[in-house]
Amino acid sequence: MAIVTYGDRLSQIILFTSILKMNTSTLNRLPQAIADQSYKILALDKKIREVRETVASFEIEIERTIAFSQDLKNDSQRKSLKSQMILENEALQDSLKHLQALTTEREESSIELTLLRDRFAIAKLEARERIAKTESLAA
Repeated sequence: MAIVTYGDRLSQIILFTSILKMNTSTLNRLPQAIADQSYKILALDKKIREVRETVASFEIEIERTIAFSQDLKNDSQRKSLKSQMILENEALQDSLKHLQALTTEREESSIELTLLRDRFAIAKLEARERIAKTESLAA
C-alpha cells in the first residue's frame, strides 16, 4: 500500500488546476467564435437573398420580352429564345456565378459552425472530467 503525503496530493491538485485553466481559455474563446461564425452565415444568407432577387429580376425581364414577342409561334420557340437570352445576358451569368460562390461559402461556413459547436461540447466535457478528477483528489 502506497503512502500518499499531503505534498504529493497538493502537487496533483495544482497540476490539474493548471490543466483546467488551459482548457478554460479554449472554453472562453469558443462561444465568441461560434457567434462570429453565426453572424457570418447570417450575412451570407442576406447576400444570397439579394443575388437571388437580382437573378429573378433578370429572368422576369427575359420572360416579359418573350411574352411580348410577336415572332414566336409556339412554346418550343419561346423556350429556345429564353435559353439563348439567358446565355447571352452577361450580367445574369455573373449573378448566377456569384450566387453559386456565395452558396458554397455559406455551406463551408455552416460546416465550420458545426465543427466549432462540437469542439465547444468536447471542451466542456473535458473540463467537467478535470473538475471531477480534481474533486476526487481533494476528497
